[in-house]
Amino acid sequence: MTKLKRILILGAFGPGAMEHQFVKGFQRLGLEVLCYEIQAPIEAIRQRSLPHKLALRLRPDWFRQSLNRAVLAYVQEQKPEAILVFKGMDLFPDTIAALKAHTHLLCNYNPDHPFLFFSRGAGNAHVKNSIRHYDLFFSYAQNIVQQLKAQYKVQAMQIPFGYDSDLVPSAQPWPSIAQKVIFVGAWDPQRAAFFNQFAPDELAIFGPSEWASRTSAQSNTRHNYQGRALYDQDYIDVSAQALGAINLLRPQNIIESSHNMRTFEVPGYGGLLIAERTQEQQAFFTEGEEALYFSSSEELQAILQELTPARAQSIKQKARERAQRSGYSYHARSAEMLHHLEAHY
Repeated sequence: MTKLKRILILGAFGPGAMEHQFVKGFQRLGLEVLCYEIQAPIEAIRQRSLPHKLALRLRPDWFRQSLNRAVLAYVQEQKPEAILVFKGMDLFPDTIAALKAHTHLLCNYNPDHPFLFFSRGAGNAHVKNSIRHYDLFFSYAQNIVQQLKAQYKVQAMQIPFGYDSDLVPSAQPWPSIAQKVIFVGAWDPQRAAFFNQFAPDELAIFGPSEWASRTSAQSNTRHNYQGRALYDQDYIDVSAQALGAINLLRPQNIIESSHNMRTFEVPGYGGLLIAERTQEQQAFFTEGEEALYFSSSEELQAILQELTPARAQSIKQKARERAQRSGYSYHARSAEMLHHLEAHY
């Protein structure tokens, strides 16, 4: 029986959003979960027309005013025992401060760095300037937790990413990738250049059409692109059936020596994680036994040349057992977060 009965999540609830995992996790733990969408209203303005898009870029806070008023009115009416904000780019620091008068516990979970922004959309001044108003701050990376404690003097805890334990591979076969190593993800120039070092048919790339339209000068990358992105069950099935799955981290993850969502999704769904080497990933999955790591294209090429189906299967089994045994699912992450919430309630 939980002390906390009712929690409000302010976040994004589109397809695939991580917020859904904590909604489901908290509900299974017996909490009443209220959800309030704070990203879609602003995104809807962006999609109306090109003039709206330009106006939103020039004066974003003018458009955010109505959202902030609506959020505050909703919280005043509902008075949840706890509020969990996911990132919060569209919420003003004054709004965050005002929310504290209507709840016992105000918390934030940020799946990016909360005050060092490495790309557009990763954060803004509202996120940074709101940090001091939260009672608890959750981050996926231990390095960020330490920075928050040192620079902002806030209560901060690590809640790593996870995987959805309700999702399992199906029997749908993917014979074309059974003996290949895959990469699933968005195109960017650095990734395209990296993969161009690999021979045609050495790996299979899945992602958006930019992998074809923007790689005219990178014939190997273009050849290895499979012509489609992977979502939902297809992503799970291909991750499990492929020889292995390459995980290229963003620069911020390398700097933090942290991890990303694929760190847990690939092993959790029965795949072999082949990732850039970081301290956190090595702590989550033992190198050579539960995952394979590399620090250069040359080291990755050596891994691919030596990898056999038998060894891949052995690592897959050990990694999935580790994920289950060590509580890397989002259900377990929700329970861990609830433990921290109740300790500070």
